[in-house]
Amino acid sequence: MYLLIALLAVFAGQSLAQRQSPYTRLIWSDEFDGTGIPDPAKWSYEVGYVRNGEMQYYTNARVENAYQEGGHLHIKAMKDDPVYDDKGNLLNTKNDRITSASIITKGKASWVYGRIEVRAKVPGPNKGSWPAIWMMPVANNWGNWPNSGEIDIMEHVGYSPEQTHFTSHTFHYHDSGAGGLRSTASDTPHIYDDFHVFALEWDEEGLYWYLDDHKLPVHEFYNESRGNQEDWKVWPFQKNFYLILGLAYGGGWGGRLGVDYQLPMEFLVDYVRVYKLPEAGIETADEVEIKLYPNPVTDVLNISGAEHLAEVSLFDISGKLAARYGDVKQAIDLSGLDKGFYTVRLTDKNNRSRTQKILKQ
Repeated sequence: MYLLIALLAVFAGQSLAQRQSPYTRLIWSDEFDGTGIPDPAKWSYEVGYVRNGEMQYYTNARVENAYQEGGHLHIKAMKDDPVYDDKGNLLNTKNDRITSASIITKGKASWVYGRIEVRAKVPGPNKGSWPAIWMMPVANNWGNWPNSGEIDIMEHVGYSPEQTHFTSHTFHYHDSGAGGLRSTASDTPHIYDDFHVFALEWDEEGLYWYLDDHKLPVHEFYNESRGNQEDWKVWPFQKNFYLILGLAYGGGWGGRLGVDYQLPMEFLVDYVRVYKLPEAGIETADEVEIKLYPNPVTDVLNISGAEHLAEVSLFDISGKLAARYGDVKQAIDLSGLDKGFYTVRLTDKNNRSRTQKILKQ
């Protein structure tokens, strides 16, 4: 009897540990499958000595500091690495000549609400490293930091390697704000040993941080807006934010206990994916919703409610017809298609259509 109870507890724990996000419609991604610098259509750069008294000089589109290789983005911090402008002037004038990169989607892509998901691997234990996945507002709608908000999807400091930090900043809630800082430091032993999924889900009611798709958020920040013109002081998160991936070194937090110059070091990113809620499905006479999964898809795309469809058509990014299926089954084989984004047009037996984007890997 006791063994049975123990086994039931184990299985119950497993079911609670898993979670299916409601955000399933992929709208933007980078899989970092290329070579050289990150895709310039998706990313730009912070440049220079930017903030917090950090030691690194962020370089601009420099392959030594930010490059794609082996299906990953590598953000690399290096010591004794002088950088010069076109006229031969030294740019990183601070001692130790440390370089790194901070890549951003500002001017390329930004979002309000949805799920931002990043699979990444932080550097190992050291004094100095400060990798981060974070978001800033496209416009300072209510003034400079922290008034217009900041969302830290993940921060990790090398002198405290067994913890990972999840934080939001507003006028009211920050280090010296009236409400104090809203942050969680989660115990994450050996998180630096492998890749992990860091995700933010964001709606009108709050911000919710997830680690490796566990059921419960590791951190939450709720919308406490009071219905007046000063709502922004507690909830500035109703405007578009852009994404930042960076590896800082030293500075106010990373260098709080000094630095040990374990350089070079790398912050690795496997992918970035942004999801929204599904579009309204095709409702048939039997009120069955048509759904596609998984997305991204490798070879086989499953279709729930396929028996209500007359046709499925796929169009590549240029709008050219890539495939058409007239006798629709529960799944279609996409193994013969090239990798990339496709628009799927679903047509039901009443000749009603809708489209959805998918990513073929």
